[in-house]
Amino acid sequence: MVYVTRERGPELPYDSIWNGAAMGSLCRKALPLMSRPTRYELTGVLLEGRVYPVLRVDGGGEWQLDVTKSWRHFLGKRVTVKGARDGFDVLAVDAIGLV
Repeated sequence: MVYVTRERGPELPYDSIWNGAAMGSLCRKALPLMSRPTRYELTGVLLEGRVYPVLRVDGGGEWQLDVTKSWRHFLGKRVTVKGARDGFDVLAVDAIGLV
């Protein structure tokens, strides 16, 4: 059950028997816990990977690219990729193009 107050917005009722100390400040104010994904613009060489295409970036390191548009014509070329982080080393691609 969520209570709405005029001053502070939604609040969860606090019950020390059921919630205990582990719930902490979550019981005082209901806030969204999901953060926004980090946006990236990376430049590197596009290579073929096992599941996803791989971008080997200039500074070192590799990103797996979750691409929905055609990308095979970019293999072996330097590209710039724009997208949001979707995992440890996965980037959900919004746009890909030649440098």
